[in-house]
Amino acid sequence: MANLANGTRIGDYVIESLLSDKGGMSEIYLAALYGQPTYKVALKFPRKVETNQNAYQDLLRDEANFLAKLRHPGIVRVFPLTQAGGKTTYLARAAALPQQPWYFAMEYVPGSDLAKYVKQIAKFPLPWITELFYQIAVTIQFMHTKDQGYGHCDIKPENILMREVPDPHRPPQPVFVDFGTVKPFDAPITQPALSLKYSSPEVVQAHIRKDIPPEQFPLQPEKIDIWALGVLLFELITGQELFNQRKDDEITTSILRGKLKRIRDLRPEINPSFDILLNEMLKQDPDERPDIDDVIEVLEERISNVRPPRIPMANTHSKH
Repeated sequence: MANLANGTRIGDYVIESLLSDKGGMSEIYLAALYGQPTYKVALKFPRKVETNQNAYQDLLRDEANFLAKLRHPGIVRVFPLTQAGGKTTYLARAAALPQQPWYFAMEYVPGSDLAKYVKQIAKFPLPWITELFYQIAVTIQFMHTKDQGYGHCDIKPENILMREVPDPHRPPQPVFVDFGTVKPFDAPITQPALSLKYSSPEVVQAHIRKDIPPEQFPLQPEKIDIWALGVLLFELITGQELFNQRKDDEITTSILRGKLKRIRDLRPEINPSFDILLNEMLKQDPDERPDIDDVIEVLEERISNVRPPRIPMANTHSKH
């Protein structure tokens, strides 16, 4: 889809600028409510309309539907759209544009993605890092236990925005975005997302084994998420990538071989309980990985030096 000019009217909104068109299957624009420029939203369109039209627009439709079901402070909000006749929907066609592509409106989160801050965060106090990871894990717990259960299936720093610049004296506020890969637990995964450095061994195998259809691999959305969370935990504490090889085949070999670095290899002062947790989350066999409830229990109860409350409050003086 050609980039939209500033000032283009899309339903109740007016385009202000392009936010993101870096690969993927969508383009995201900053827009304002018509006549009320201080009310901002992000509008998401399929990246391509002419080619692979059904695939791109079906994914966009699925994403809007999932966001309408998954309402949580740690998940980007989707906003209702008003159509002709006053009908409310969460997905609409941009009637004024060529091919009338589908689009939806979501909250505009002005902060940067987590990838920008990983090295900085690794220098923060460990309790703050743990609280950030806890907030991320709790959001995934909500997804895993909502209705029949949903897996994000593409957890990585680029898909987590921070509502404000990380500050060790303020609670972190991570927000998950990009729900085009979400899978219900009871639905087969036929095209697993491959963000290689965060992909589990079974997802990697599903991509490299061309002789076996992906749907024949035992892909479990919840276990795919646990693996990716483990990789993320390593990176948040150490500030380094778990898989830092330059070539994809080298990364693939490291993932499938299963001989991974430990947190204490880089930060020996860290409580050994973190490496024990990480080892469980990065099991080669997905059935041996813990559930998200188990991960949260460890964070809350079994690592004494990072138990909540984790963020110090500013000094206040009150009279009683």
